[in-house]
Amino acid sequence: MVTLFHALGHLEELSYAERMKEAMLTGVSSKIWLSDLCTRTPEEVLDDILGQVLGALDLKSLEEEFAPEPAFHQDDRKSAEEVLRDDAEEDDSQQTSTATGQRWEMESPVDDKHIAAELKRRVRKDPEEVSRFLNENPAIAGRILSSPDVLEIYSYIRRRVDDNLRDAAKRYASRLIIKIAREIASAGAKSGNLHAVADYLASDEIEIDQTLERIVEQPTETIEDNLVVLARKLEEREACVVILDHSSSMQGMKVAIAALTAATIALHFKENYAVVGFNTRAVILKRIAQTVPPSRVAEEVLSLDARGLTNIKEALHLALGEIRTYEKKIGILLTDGNWTYGGNPRGVARLFDRLHVIGLEDPITPYELEHTGYGRYYTPFSGIKELAKEGRGMFAYVRTIEEVPLALRRCLASKVA
Repeated sequence: MVTLFHALGHLEELSYAERMKEAMLTGVSSKIWLSDLCTRTPEEVLDDILGQVLGALDLKSLEEEFAPEPAFHQDDRKSAEEVLRDDAEEDDSQQTSTATGQRWEMESPVDDKHIAAELKRRVRKDPEEVSRFLNENPAIAGRILSSPDVLEIYSYIRRRVDDNLRDAAKRYASRLIIKIAREIASAGAKSGNLHAVADYLASDEIEIDQTLERIVEQPTETIEDNLVVLARKLEEREACVVILDHSSSMQGMKVAIAALTAATIALHFKENYAVVGFNTRAVILKRIAQTVPPSRVAEEVLSLDARGLTNIKEALHLALGEIRTYEKKIGILLTDGNWTYGGNPRGVARLFDRLHVIGLEDPITPYELEHTGYGRYYTPFSGIKELAKEGRGMFAYVRTIEEVPLALRRCLASKVA
């Protein structure tokens, strides 16, 4: 945090207090873990702590004592806006984008919202350029990578940015995913029998009578210690495997959707679930007997490398092996296209009691609709739809993270006979 504070010294438009805040949020917020019952974010807690500390300091003296030496002449200092504009002008004069064959066009951003929009527009075409900008502008990077924009940017830049930025971005993305997953799991279909438990999730139900009895018996204990909830215990013979594609085309928001799906299933099934990842080969990310926090599951998925081909057949075989001893076998497959390696998986799909399939695709931008006609020629992949049919499951096509809750609720509501 001290290093970040000094690195921000050349930003003369920031006061001493503002630089302390930026350094603290960038360097420390990802290392703060709060109770699920806490309604405040780590950033809000740290801001409150900093406010109390600064209230006891003589800021004017500190400003004078630690005023940074100018790194360069004021006239030469460039803002983030100017850096992006200069990059665009240089790109126009020297080269074209290898991905599109067209020159970059850049509208001058004036705030974080505009900068984030421009970075998201560029990141699929030139992740190296976006990563360079984030590395050279840690204050702006800290703010953008601790906002919902991180879900779309993270997978493109995680191997290219500074380790501290990468770790902070992954932690924030994981926390955001878990927050959304809890909302989906809490609102999803509830099954199984109620039983009292000591630990609880937001979706569990409070047992009022027993809670009141414990408060009377233990008045000095906290509400959390006296709370008794009724969790729904799923049938022991039912298990679910999330099967996640991480081939070379799985980038951007598709990675966030995959992590969100895995975290939601972890919260819904609690114990009897596994996670399988696949590209050219398949691998078990979380075994059926392992106890792993949902946040760790989300981080594991966010850390997958997007590379290789799409071997759905091997992934389905591996998934079935994990739940072979369970009477009711459920699978949820996430992929962005048909199989390209390992053979036709339809025969394996029939071995599931329910195999749900969620098809993923990058959102179609207004530019693509207007200039490429992509939307007119786009049709869902018939192969993965057939897998859902063979597996007696649901099929949903998802392009944005906002469409995930409905797709998962449809899958979770589909009962095994």
